[in-house]
Amino acid sequence: MTTLIAWINRAIWFGTVIMFGSTGEIITERSGNLNLGVPGIMMLGGFAGFAGAYFYENSVASPSVLLVILITLICGFVAAALGGLIYSVLTITLRANQNVTGLALTIFGAGMANFFGVLVLNGGTSVKASFAHEVFTKPIPYLSTHLGWFGKMFFSYGFMVYLAVLVAAVLNYFIYRTRTGLNLRAVGENPATADAAGINVTRYKYLATCLGAGITGLGGVYYVMDYASGIWANDAFGAGHLRHLEAQEHHLGRLCLWYFLLAVQLPSEDAGIQASQLCCPADPDGPLYRHHTGSHLCQPPQQP
Repeated sequence: MTTLIAWINRAIWFGTVIMFGSTGEIITERSGNLNLGVPGIMMLGGFAGFAGAYFYENSVASPSVLLVILITLICGFVAAALGGLIYSVLTITLRANQNVTGLALTIFGAGMANFFGVLVLNGGTSVKASFAHEVFTKPIPYLSTHLGWFGKMFFSYGFMVYLAVLVAAVLNYFIYRTRTGLNLRAVGENPATADAAGINVTRYKYLATCLGAGITGLGGVYYVMDYASGIWANDAFGAGHLRHLEAQEHHLGRLCLWYFLLAVQLPSEDAGIQASQLCCPADPDGPLYRHHTGSHLCQPPQQP
């Protein structure tokens, strides 16, 4: 039972990151935009939220719980929303290709987070916002400790887990039960008809995309402040964690899809795990191997 509870806890922790990202992308897509820059926006939000919390708690003698929450969430939301604004200007005003712009935004977000992360690291390898991490991971009092396995399974998380559920519920009501939500759906489904009905299509697209990006950025804040233990290092979203996940593909499924999407081979760890070993199935006649025989990522097994 203990193992099952621990497994569910880990699934909910990481699922919260995905919930923020998917909820933000849903409202973006309801406006007719497909933003593939979600990972980059999460990186912007995660770094900005961490930086705000870190500089605040290190600038005062007795940091306030309320202020550290507000500063972290506002910084993360605003930075991510600015990423959504960049996407909106390029795709809505300048009519750039949405797919290319989104992928470029992912690279831009990673680069910006790592570039400005140097200012926070100040020559170190990693830093931790200890007070903010404690605030963001504090479980619900009493319920998490006095309800046995039920409390550990449902009430032993930081407040952002429940915030993600609340945001999803509110947005569901907004999209399907309000007039503004109906207008937003009309803009995404048939912008010409919406414009003929007097709806400002451009305004709805801008607001929905920026709002969706801001919500997505909260997923990055949660990842850094809770899931990553409030620690920032310049590979927080990079190859280090990717390699760790991919080494566990027998638990999480074949995450080698990253190699095919990025068309790069990440450096192997000291354990000697090679990208080709993770990506290529044991059977050289399998469909995955046959589909990627033209790629340098998968090589046929060496015969003794």
